[in-house]
Amino acid sequence: MREKFKSFYNKETVLDTCTIIDLQRLEILDLPLRVFSKVYITKNIIIEELEKDFSKQLIEIGYEPISLETEDGYGFLFQLDVDYKKLSTSDKIVIATAYERNIICCTNDSPARNACIENDITLTGTLGIICCAFENGIITRKELINLINRYDTGIEAHISYEVISQIRNLYKIPQSINTSDTPKTIL
Repeated sequence: MREKFKSFYNKETVLDTCTIIDLQRLEILDLPLRVFSKVYITKNIIIEELEKDFSKQLIEIGYEPISLETEDGYGFLFQLDVDYKKLSTSDKIVIATAYERNIICCTNDSPARNACIENDITLTGTLGIICCAFENGIITRKELINLINRYDTGIEAHISYEVISQIRNLYKIPQSINTSDTPKTIL
């Protein structure tokens, strides 16, 4: 798994809304820009899902607006609409964009992740970005532990126990609980 995280470095990605919100809450909106060669955000997310000032901020720091451009991309979007009716339009566009450009789809949404897996689209999420940053020396072990603890207990992310446990086990990070604003480690 560590090699997989490491392999994301310097690749292109498209981020969905929930990932962007997680990154904002963790105060690491710049981290994907240090991990990936290009970070895209779909124009529909810019227009429909984020506040105008926030969208402008993302573009100013280096996130690049993107839209579907090819018949292949639009065809895949149509197929997603048929096969994955419960996915939001934004999720379908993000997945179709990743498919069209053969880039990493960054989503934390389980149904969107399942659609990526079923269609052989490379994917990661907020934790993958953090772990890739650590694996490639962009953040320190202390920063990794801090971000994992904050992500797990402090930002209201909807992450499954199994996923966070895998990451904690992989990096030997003790379980923490949040009884206040500062995570505390259980020894």
